[in-house]
Amino acid sequence: VYLAALEANFTPATIAIDMPMRFTVAGKSYEPQNYSGDFLGPMTMRTALEQSRNVVAIRFAEATGLKQVAD
Repeated sequence: VYLAALEANFTPATIAIDMPMRFTVAGKSYEPQNYSGDFLGPMTMRTALEQSRNVVAIRFAEATGLKQVAD
């Protein structure tokens, strides 16, 4: 995810927000969580990677494009 984001011209200083999010697909809801269960608000890509923040990784994946991440 982070390599694809860097290749898409995001930088380690790019800010994303670590906050709850929800997806609904085919009537089913999914709320990704961080391992710790908490949310820390705005943070840089570098900090998110260092702290392994799952929700921020998802935000970068969405912003980069899921096809680019998969490739």
